[in-house]
Amino acid sequence: MNDIMAIIKLYENEDEIKSLTANRSLGALPYGGRYRLIDFPLSNMVNSDINNVGIFAYNNTRSLVKHIGSGEVWDLNRKKDGLFIFYPSNSRGNILKNQEMESFRDNLEYLLASSQEYVVITTSYMVFAYDFSKTVEFHKKNNCDVTILYKNIDDGKENFVKCDTLILDNEDNVITFGINGGGQDNQTISLETYVMRRDFLIDLIKESSVIGSFYSLRDLIMIFCSQYKVKGHEFKGYAQCINSVNSYFKNSLDLLNENISSNLFNEELPIHTRTKDNAPTKYGKNAHVKNSVIANGAIIEGTVENCIISRGVKVEKGAVVKNSILLTKSYVGENINVEYVIADKRSSMMVTKNIQGSEDSPIIIEKNSVV
Repeated sequence: MNDIMAIIKLYENEDEIKSLTANRSLGALPYGGRYRLIDFPLSNMVNSDINNVGIFAYNNTRSLVKHIGSGEVWDLNRKKDGLFIFYPSNSRGNILKNQEMESFRDNLEYLLASSQEYVVITTSYMVFAYDFSKTVEFHKKNNCDVTILYKNIDDGKENFVKCDTLILDNEDNVITFGINGGGQDNQTISLETYVMRRDFLIDLIKESSVIGSFYSLRDLIMIFCSQYKVKGHEFKGYAQCINSVNSYFKNSLDLLNENISSNLFNEELPIHTRTKDNAPTKYGKNAHVKNSVIANGAIIEGTVENCIISRGVKVEKGAVVKNSILLTKSYVGENINVEYVIADKRSSMMVTKNIQGSEDSPIIIEKNSVV
């Protein structure tokens, strides 16, 4: 849509997933065997016909930038508009300033120079497939100042823990925000996706330096809820938040459920990613694979059950891998038993014969390590 631009902000809370983001940003975290988390919001933009996208990066940007490249995969390598990446501000580490808003202030020229009337702002760790034009139309129809995409859930004790919740009235007006502490199942979860006019966002960014430099965009919207028309718009499809090791592990393996995977990956809203042109997966004569996702370039000689296997992984003969996630070019040696494990890139499991975590506490094998 020619009147909509988008911002993907990567100032996300990584406190409970740092063991997987030590060498990458959360947006660059592999997901589902061949994707990265950033692929979902980028694909949503393209599927919404949004051609002006700004990514506000925060930390460990190398793998993110390498994956995104020029944006060609998402048809964003354009002469007009296209993909823009903005890096952390010079005040990073200053606890008296909110880094998200500081980055917006530092790059205000991007918004001023854009021509679109509306802006969609979202994150990378909320995983869902969606056409944002539906929420923009809702926003226009109801003459809102801010519209927030939300999802009603009935499993809040297990999912979306520590995510924002919304308190709504009977007409979906946002009264205030809360936090899902995991104490109850029925919750109204903010998907941290906001729609507003571009000039409204510009005014909000300018106002942020006046009222306090430590407020985030979410904080500012909450502060001004009573002064402006802020409404919620319900999303009814599949969505999850990847904000902890446990949520990453559980939601990744949930993709082995055909009902979930078909909801997230569908022909109407395809998820695009950078291709590697790997050879097809090779299965040895004694390989046994059950209920698993195996990416191209993998070599399977042993047993794999209920797993997500990324590109270039090798599982030797006699090895047994169950209920695990093996990231790119990880290796499982002969007669090694692995269960409830997340093996990061280029890790090798070839010394310890039995590596076993649990469903609630998977073992993480660090990048490039040997166990």
